Amino acid sequence: ADHLKLARHFTAMAEKHEAEAKEHDELAAEYSRNPQMRGKIPMAPNTAEHCRYFAEHCRNAAKQMRSMAADHEAMAKAAQ
Repeated sequence: ADHLKLARHFTAMAEKHEAEAKEHDELAAEYSRNPQMRGKIPMAPNTAEHCRYFAEHCRNAAKQMRSMAADHEAMAKAAQ
């Protein structure tokens, strides 16, 4: 039961990270389309590069969370 609870937790965290990645992708696209919104300092919070970096970071975190969820689901099945 504990492994299933952890699997649900990691799945929820993965979904959160995936939503954040989508949000950062959308911001990066907006910054790229709108020259007035672009910052002059690379990786400043209002740059497309900044948003792309965090989108990738969130996708990697989601992938790790999904892997951990799958591991705990497998442990739950093995414990039955």
